[in-house]
Amino acid sequence: MPQNNAGHAPETSKRTSPRVYTPRSQSELLQLLRRHPGSRIYAGGTALSGLEDTGRLAIPATVVALYGVDDLRRIARTDRYLEIGANATIRAVSRVGSNVIPKTLYDCLPHIVPPGLRTIATLVGNVCVQGTTTTSVAPLIALGSSIEIRRVGGSRWITVQRFRSGEGAYLQPGEVVTRLRIPLSPWDAQVYRPSEDGRISFAALARRSKGGVDAVRIVIGTRLPEVIHNRELDAELTGRKLPLPDRDIRAAAERMRNTAQAHDPGFSSFDLYRIERLVSWFLRSLTRR
Repeated sequence: MPQNNAGHAPETSKRTSPRVYTPRSQSELLQLLRRHPGSRIYAGGTALSGLEDTGRLAIPATVVALYGVDDLRRIARTDRYLEIGANATIRAVSRVGSNVIPKTLYDCLPHIVPPGLRTIATLVGNVCVQGTTTTSVAPLIALGSSIEIRRVGGSRWITVQRFRSGEGAYLQPGEVVTRLRIPLSPWDAQVYRPSEDGRISFAALARRSKGGVDAVRIVIGTRLPEVIHNRELDAELTGRKLPLPDRDIRAAAERMRNTAQAHDPGFSSFDLYRIERLVSWFLRSLTRR
């Protein structure tokens, strides 16, 4: 899947075949991007080609392929984080196992691409696809994940939510996303639920103690670039005693429905109903767990 250097249009050409560079190290990669700042970057390449308005394939003139940079395949775990390199495929991430990967992300992995593409497509690439909220984005934002962005002479970390809210605007010419960092926080309840038509992805987390809710995060992905995330509602649910009264659950679900409707006026009544029901189901499940 590709990474675009937003703010700098990709180099284009009438050639049917792009010029492809395959660096063997991160240093070589960064030097190439400095010399060709408008290049299209890809690892698995499953989202490399897009359709123009004419219906023809949009082929970039210059492509920098990450698959030759072996250290970007690394997946490492510390006491606090799981770090995933930009070349790590969906299959490789899945093999880390459900005992390490947070459940809301682990349950999401089979839905990112069809089985035949899981040895090619990368998780970092899925995060970087522009123009829509891809499958992994909602659970990664709920988990508080961050990405590392590197360029010649420096690097920086930003949250996935901040990166996605700018629709890639924080990726400048000459920069590349090299790692994904996922906090391994102790969540008591973790769920991921996609709709059958793929229009909605629901990710929710909660942490409980002493009969109450210590923290709640509810994030909903749609076909628009930004997720639906009502932080005020998360804050109001935090600190509440369990079980939550039915009237409070109904009110919270209605607020998420209203947030979703404001986010995308094009939502159908059925879409809004599904969002409301998912929120109600999750909040009620906190008592049963």
